[in-house]
Amino acid sequence: TVINMDGMVVAKSVSQNADGSITFDGGANGTVNVAGTVDVSATGANTNAGKVTITGEKVRIASTARIDATADTGKGGTVQIGSDYRRKRPTPQSKIVTIAAPAIINASALT
Repeated sequence: TVINMDGMVVAKSVSQNADGSITFDGGANGTVNVAGTVDVSATGANTNAGKVTITGEKVRIASTARIDATADTGKGGTVQIGSDYRRKRPTPQSKIVTIAAPAIINASALT
Protein backbone atom coordinates (compact mmCIF):
# COMPACT_ATOMS: atom_id res chain seq x y z
CA THR A 1 0.00 0.00 0.00
CA VAL A 2 1.23 3.47 -0.86
CA ILE A 3 -0.59 6.66 0.15
CA ASN A 4 0.59 9.87 -1.53
CA MET A 5 -1.01 13.03 -0.10
CA ASP A 6 0.09 16.18 -1.87
CA GLY A 7 -3.09 18.26 -1.84
CA MET A 8 -5.16 19.50 1.07
CA VAL A 9 -7.18 17.50 3.61
CA VAL A 10 -9.28 19.49 6.10
CA ALA A 11 -11.31 18.41 9.14
CA LYS A 12 -11.61 21.62 11.15
CA SER A 13 -13.29 21.76 14.53
CA VAL A 14 -15.71 24.66 14.70
CA SER A 15 -17.70 23.45 17.70
CA GLN A 16 -16.77 21.49 20.80
CA ASN A 17 -18.64 18.36 19.62
CA ALA A 18 -16.82 18.06 16.30
CA ASP A 19 -14.26 15.21 16.08
CA GLY A 20 -11.83 16.74 13.59
CA SER A 21 -9.63 13.65 13.05
CA ILE A 22 -7.61 12.62 9.99
CA THR A 23 -5.78 9.28 9.69
CA PHE A 24 -3.38 8.10 7.00
CA ASP A 25 -2.63 4.41 7.61
CA GLY A 26 -0.35 2.64 5.16
CA GLY A 27 -0.53 -0.63 7.09
CA ALA A 28 2.31 -2.75 8.42
CA ASN A 29 4.08 -2.92 5.03
CA GLY A 30 2.92 0.32 3.44
CA THR A 31 4.33 3.76 2.78
CA VAL A 32 2.70 7.12 3.50
CA ASN A 33 4.06 10.25 1.80
CA VAL A 34 2.68 13.62 2.95
CA ALA A 35 3.64 16.66 0.90
CA GLY A 36 0.52 18.84 1.21
CA THR A 37 -1.61 20.43 3.93
CA VAL A 38 -3.38 18.48 6.67
CA ASP A 39 -5.59 20.80 8.72
CA VAL A 40 -7.43 19.80 11.92
CA SER A 41 -7.25 23.26 13.47
CA ALA A 42 -10.01 24.76 15.62
CA THR A 43 -11.32 28.25 15.04
CA GLY A 44 -14.40 28.36 17.28
CA ALA A 45 -14.45 29.90 20.75
CA ASN A 46 -13.10 27.47 23.38
CA THR A 47 -12.92 24.70 20.77
CA ASN A 48 -10.13 22.11 20.81
CA ALA A 49 -8.20 21.13 17.70
CA GLY A 50 -8.42 17.63 16.25
CA LYS A 51 -5.97 14.77 15.74
CA VAL A 52 -3.70 13.71 12.88
CA THR A 53 -2.35 10.15 12.78
CA ILE A 54 0.13 9.09 10.09
CA THR A 55 1.39 5.50 10.20
CA GLY A 56 2.85 2.89 7.91
CA GLU A 57 6.06 0.90 7.64
CA LYS A 58 7.63 4.01 6.06
CA VAL A 59 6.40 7.55 6.68
CA ARG A 60 7.80 10.50 4.77
CA ILE A 61 6.88 14.10 5.55
CA ALA A 62 8.13 16.30 2.69
CA SER A 63 9.59 19.78 3.01
CA THR A 64 6.35 21.18 1.54
CA ALA A 65 4.10 19.54 4.18
CA ARG A 66 2.06 21.63 6.60
CA ILE A 67 0.28 19.83 9.46
CA ASP A 68 -1.92 22.23 11.45
CA ALA A 69 -3.53 21.15 14.73
CA THR A 70 -3.68 24.61 16.31
CA ALA A 71 -6.55 26.08 18.32
CA ASP A 72 -7.43 29.76 18.50
CA THR A 73 -8.85 29.64 22.06
CA GLY A 74 -9.11 25.95 23.02
CA LYS A 75 -6.48 23.20 23.38
CA GLY A 76 -4.01 22.42 20.64
CA GLY A 77 -4.56 19.07 18.95
CA THR A 78 -2.52 15.88 18.65
CA VAL A 79 -0.16 14.89 15.84
CA GLN A 80 1.10 11.28 15.81
CA ILE A 81 3.68 10.46 13.16
CA GLY A 82 5.08 6.94 13.01
CA SER A 83 3.77 5.63 16.32
CA ASP A 84 2.61 6.40 19.83
CA TYR A 85 5.97 6.48 21.62
CA ARG A 86 4.32 5.83 24.97
CA ARG A 87 2.45 2.83 23.53
CA LYS A 88 -0.76 3.89 25.26
CA ARG A 89 -2.77 3.46 22.05
CA PRO A 90 -2.82 0.63 19.51
CA THR A 91 -0.93 2.68 16.89
CA PRO A 92 1.39 0.56 14.72
CA GLN A 93 5.06 1.52 14.95
CA SER A 94 6.77 2.67 11.76
CA LYS A 95 10.22 1.34 10.89
CA ILE A 96 11.34 4.51 9.08
CA VAL A 97 10.10 8.07 9.64
CA THR A 98 11.59 10.96 7.65
CA ILE A 99 10.64 14.60 8.21
CA ALA A 100 12.26 17.02 5.78
CA ALA A 101 13.02 20.63 6.69
CA PRO A 102 11.24 23.07 6.51
CA ALA A 103 8.04 21.03 6.98
CA ILE A 104 5.67 22.66 9.49
CA ILE A 105 4.03 20.58 12.22
CA ASN A 106 2.10 22.70 14.72
CA ALA A 107 -0.22 21.55 17.53
CA SER A 108 -0.17 24.63 19.75
CA ALA A 109 -2.91 26.62 21.42
CA LEU A 110 -2.63 30.20 20.18
CA THR A 111 -4.13 31.90 23.26
